[in-house]
Amino acid sequence: MECATEIYGSGKTRLTVATGSPGELGLLRVMAELFLQDNKSVSIAWIKAGTGRSLSLLKTCQVDLAMVHVPFEKQPIIFADTGLKRSIIAGNEFYLVGPRGDPAQVRYAHSIEDAYSRIAAKKCPFISRGDDSGTHQTEMAIWHRTQYHPGGSWYIISHDFMTASLLLANSRKAYFMLDSSTWAVEKPHVMNLSLLYRGDSALLNPYHVFIRSASITEEEKLARKFRSFLVSMRGQQLIGAYGCDIYDAPLYHGASFIRNLLEP
Repeated sequence: MECATEIYGSGKTRLTVATGSPGELGLLRVMAELFLQDNKSVSIAWIKAGTGRSLSLLKTCQVDLAMVHVPFEKQPIIFADTGLKRSIIAGNEFYLVGPRGDPAQVRYAHSIEDAYSRIAAKKCPFISRGDDSGTHQTEMAIWHRTQYHPGGSWYIISHDFMTASLLLANSRKAYFMLDSSTWAVEKPHVMNLSLLYRGDSALLNPYHVFIRSASITEEEKLARKFRSFLVSMRGQQLIGAYGCDIYDAPLYHGASFIRNLLEP
């Protein structure tokens, strides 16, 4: 069994949740604390994992629920999995950040593919997570739409999570794609980097919650209950307000906002 990164509550019935950035940025913790107010016999364990690993853990019954970003190119495959049920719960967007001098002139790019091509053409340092996370999968899909196959000394694979990879990009003065939520939290700590490209429709980053279709065990029933909480008005209000008190803007948009962008 995977070791828990954090555990919330002290109830005997444990719900195990796999996710990446929502755990790193504290969103899972505040959602868990609110849920546990009405479910005092429950505890929630967070397993820190990217999208690919989270879904693998869910399918092999090592966790009860996965909260992940699924890149658009992967959605038809993953959504067709009859062993899983999904609900959209939130979203943000991807940003491309890089050194303040912007040697690849990314700030003048007319698309995210153009931005990546400029970096590759000049062989400027670029950090890739290389971990089959949603961010890594999205990055690779963008590279696939360019004429470049990244590799060599300029293409640096961190094999790490979002925040650690951002800090590596800062130390190497490298380009890196990350979600807007992590940038809002960490930008005071990465003084070598600037936000250089955003706004491409391909950079929309929806988050889904996945559970197994069966509801046999107590944990599976609890996963269904937690999912219902996340999509409820109470849960969505929490998600849409998270971060406003510190960053003057929410770190995540709620499901309805993201759904309207996906299906205008």
